[in-house]
Amino acid sequence: MPASKRRVFAPRLLVVGVMLLWAAQNEPDSFTAASLSVWILSALTAGLIAYAAIALVLPVFRIIMAFIVLGGATSPDEAPEP
Repeated sequence: MPASKRRVFAPRLLVVGVMLLWAAQNEPDSFTAASLSVWILSALTAGLIAYAAIALVLPVFRIIMAFIVLGGATSPDEAPEP
């Protein structure tokens, strides 16, 4: 994979991590068909909520980082030369 395409932050891996942590923290004492299905659905729900939070936060984070990189420039004339 080329260096320009590498990502340090992978949102899908973070979602899987949240799902696994949720499942580990909320494991039932005994598994029945009902408790197993509720346990799996709750882990999927936690993953969906994490995915939605990432989808909301990531664009705002990128805008803030672009603003910081530009040094707080408010117009194209104030932007630093590359």
